[in-house]
Order: sequence, then C-alpha cells, then structure tokens
Amino acid sequence: MSLIKRLTAEQEVMIPVYLEKWWRITLSTQPINRQRVQAAVNSAYAAMGRRSPDIFFVSGPYELRETLSRQSLLELLEQSGAPLLQNPLMTTLSEQVRSHLDPELVQTLADRLQARQQSGFAFRLQTALWEQLGDLLGQLQEQVQQQEEQSGQVFEHLLQQLWAQQQTEWRRQFQQQPMGRFLTQLEGTLQEWGKPVSQFMEDTVWSPLERQPLVQEWERQLRSLLGMIGVMTTGFSAIQHLAEGFHPALLNYCFGVLDCPVDWEKWQALRSLATECGSILMFEQACIVCDRPTRLMVDPERRLHAEGEPALAYADSYQVYSYQDVQLPERYGALHPNLWQAQWLLGEDNAELRRVLIQGIGYARICQELHAIELDSWREYTLLRIDQAVDVEPVYLLKMTCPSTHHIHATRVPPDMRAAREAIRWVNHGIDPEEFVMQT
Repeated sequence: MSLIKRLTAEQEVMIPVYLEKWWRITLSTQPINRQRVQAAVNSAYAAMGRRSPDIFFVSGPYELRETLSRQSLLELLEQSGAPLLQNPLMTTLSEQVRSHLDPELVQTLADRLQARQQSGFAFRLQTALWEQLGDLLGQLQEQVQQQEEQSGQVFEHLLQQLWAQQQTEWRRQFQQQPMGRFLTQLEGTLQEWGKPVSQFMEDTVWSPLERQPLVQEWERQLRSLLGMIGVMTTGFSAIQHLAEGFHPALLNYCFGVLDCPVDWEKWQALRSLATECGSILMFEQACIVCDRPTRLMVDPERRLHAEGEPALAYADSYQVYSYQDVQLPERYGALHPNLWQAQWLLGEDNAELRRVLIQGIGYARICQELHAIELDSWREYTLLRIDQAVDVEPVYLLKMTCPSTHHIHATRVPPDMRAAREAIRWVNHGIDPEEFVMQT
C-alpha cells in the first residue's frame, strides 16, 4: 500500500477550516453540559476496554482541591486507582494515520494545523488541576510520613499499579508485532496447563524485558517522581509527553479530508472527549472533569495573555495572570504594563520575569527611569549603558529620538559596542548608516 505523500488543491483549502474549528474548541469558555460529558467519558472508557468510572465534576482547580482534601491519601488511591499514563485511543488512532501518510506529510500537517501548539495549550489548562492535586498530595504525604510504614505502602502500591498498567500496554503493543498474537495465545494455553509451564513465557519474554536498561531507567525515574513531586503528578509528566504528539485537529483532518481508515468507535469517543469536556484527569476507576474556564484570553499568536487583568479564570475564583504565555505574580499581572516600574527590575531575581518586565516597560522608559549613562552619539542616535543590575549581563541600548515627533525608541545592542555608529551598523545587519540612508 502506497503512502499519501502530497495534498490535492481541494485538500489544501480545508486546512485553515479545521485549524480554526479546533482553536474554537480549545479556547471555548462555554459551560460544559454534564449529561453529554458523562456520556462522552463512559464511551471513552468503553472504547478503551474499561468499565465506566466514577465521574466527579468540579468548577475549577480550587474546588478540586477542596473536594479531595476531605479524604485520606489511601482513600484517594483506592477510589481512583492509578492515573492513566497512556491514552489507548490516541495511540491507536495516531498509528492508523501514520500507517497511511508519509512521515514528512504528517509533520507538515501537524505544523500547519498547529497540533503541538493546541495540545500544549490544552495541557496548560490541565496543569492548573495537576498543580492543585500535587500540592494536596504533598501535604497528605507529610501527614503520613509520621507513620513511615504506611507511607511506604502507599507509594509502593501506586508503583505496582503503574507498573502493571505499563506491562498491559507493552503486551498490547507486543500483540501487534509479527508472531506476537501467536505467542500471546500460546501463553494462555500454557497457563491452562499449569504454572510451571506458563512460567516459560515469563522467563523468556516478560522478565528479560523488565531487565532491559531502558525499562529499569523508566522504573527508577518513576520512583524518583513519586518521591519528589507527589503521586498524581507522575501523570502530569506523561501528559506533557503526549502533548508533543497528535492532536484531535490532525486526526479529524486526516479522517475527514484524507479519508484515512479509522476505528470509528475510538475516534468518536476521543472526539467527544475533546469537544464536550473541559479539562479532565483520567484514572483507572475515576475521572475528574473540570468545567471550562469563565475567562480565557490570548494574544494574536494564541499565547495566554492579558494586561492588567487575569488571562485565565474559573468560576471557583481560581485565576492566572499571564503575559505572552509567561505566568506572572499578581503584583505584576494586576497592573497594566504602562504602570510597571523600571525599579522593579533591580529587585527581581527571576530571569524570565525580568525579561517580561523589560518587554512590557520598554527600553525607552527604562533609560529614563534608571538614568542610563550616555557613551556616544551620532546624529539622532545615542549609545547608552545602564550600570544597575537590570539583567544577567550589562544592558547597552541604542536610543533614537525622532526629529519630527521627538518620540524616543530604544533597542538593546551587544555589550561590546563602544560607538553609536557601530551600534547602528549592528542594528542594520552590518550596513553603515550612511549607506542605509542612501538605500532607503
């Protein structure tokens, strides 16, 4: 069977249609319909071969934390089971797409449909839930650490659940390989004959697999994660990995436009999850569904962004301030960048926040408020230096004063600049200012 390597003109036209469709879904602030969500979750679990889970609805991250804080760590673990580290629906459907599309075309479509960006954005919303869950379980872990034996049992029990879950997925993948189904059937037959014979499969297939260095490293990292960042945030790491892969926008386009063969039960289930639910946390016996945010603001590049107000807010009063996808503390985010002060740069230790402050304040105001030192000038250009500790390296600026409006513009230049004209050449990509004037 030949792989699809290029698109027709008609197929090309449909890319922006699917792109906008899925961004509307991703950025939606419409309240969820709980009846439709329950049907979608149950269908998804059935398509994954699991029984219907207990479904818990929350209006936001704070309500999630408040609801779960009423239970002990052991009760949480027993009620929900291990987090689902792998999504069999996405795995199966993405494999079907890969089997019919050239790998380069898959990557091209993923880029043009902004699949990773949309997955990353949806994942960003889920982090609000995982952070609350991780903080809560961290506190609960401190409580049970007073009883070391119980604490050890909790983490060992979860590790065993996750390990069994991983082995189940490996067996599923193994069945899809040549001779895999035959050997699995043989394993079942041998088990009927008695444990001593069935042990043959464990000794020759599964045990050697567990002894592989990569598998042992996976287990080591898992144990480390359980100890460092809490029980449920193990799933956080796995979801982040999945966010780098396929997104329903890409699958929808491939199945709807390119006519790739598809397991319709799994696709309908996955699509319903994506379109009907807000953020969800899936576990073996339970599923937590968070309503969509009441506020979700982005900039033209679809980065979480707002100026002087929360960019993300939920009905339970949880909110996030963000500037071009960088989360801000309330002391900065609650004020419009026009009110930010250059002096804040001197006391801010976080390099990422300093970068945002510099961008929001602007070099022109920084020059004025931090009393930049003039090093050299040429016509309307001035080379300046700020001696105060604004950034990780000295700040050198090329200031230009517009002759007609007297507006000041400033651009940062490398700290090895010693003359204004040299800085102008750097800004103009090596072109001397006199030559640049003649060219323009």
